[in-house]
Amino acid sequence: MPSTSPERTPSAQAENVIEVDADHENADSTYGDDDESFTTSLASSVMAYKFEHGRRFHAYKEGSYRFPNDEEEQDRLDMFHEVCKMLCEGVIAFAPFNKEGRVLDLGTGTGIWAIEAGEIWPAATVLGNDLSPIQPRWTPPNVKFEVDDIESEWTYSTPFDFIHSRYMVCSLSDWPRLMRQSLSHLQPGGYAEYQDWNIVPTSDDGSAAEDNKIIKLQKLVVEAAQKIGKEPLPGPKLKG
Repeated sequence: MPSTSPERTPSAQAENVIEVDADHENADSTYGDDDESFTTSLASSVMAYKFEHGRRFHAYKEGSYRFPNDEEEQDRLDMFHEVCKMLCEGVIAFAPFNKEGRVLDLGTGTGIWAIEAGEIWPAATVLGNDLSPIQPRWTPPNVKFEVDDIESEWTYSTPFDFIHSRYMVCSLSDWPRLMRQSLSHLQPGGYAEYQDWNIVPTSDDGSAAEDNKIIKLQKLVVEAAQKIGKEPLPGPKLKG
């Protein structure tokens, strides 16, 4: 989705946006120690994770995101990243944006997409945000992470050349607002790219019966998401 809006009103960065603590003195990595690639201390409250049913959940904006953030979930997210790359033949973004500009990765999760983007486009500046500070401590010097809620009002004072979002079904309440905020924070001629999937499986030959267990499971997921106010099927409901 390219931006054609030439106007925006810059504002100061919100105080409640928290940069992820790199803690680089205790980390081990092949990346350099450029101070600009590390971030300031993280508020302790953001690290006060919640535990339920043997799983760990985010603390910042508690309950906003209903999936865990523990190692098991992080492994799943990283695996899904590889699945997406396989499906897209290794391409992590399709928009023809400025590869030397500013890139924003919404709901960055483990940061795997943002880190790979920083490696592929070393001249770009990549920012990933998420409710959970679970990203690696060591990153390429052009990659940075922060704790933030993308459903809150965005306060970035500098627009982006590319905004990326992927695998956010069942996570957001207001997709049109997300797209409006994305558009208002793009450079003129910039792009926003949303990659997601239909969580209810179908079959071309009609062999997937309604009583198929996988289909029944996914329909229950749709119902659960709708009950908590999260949109499970955003694509068909968004205007082209």
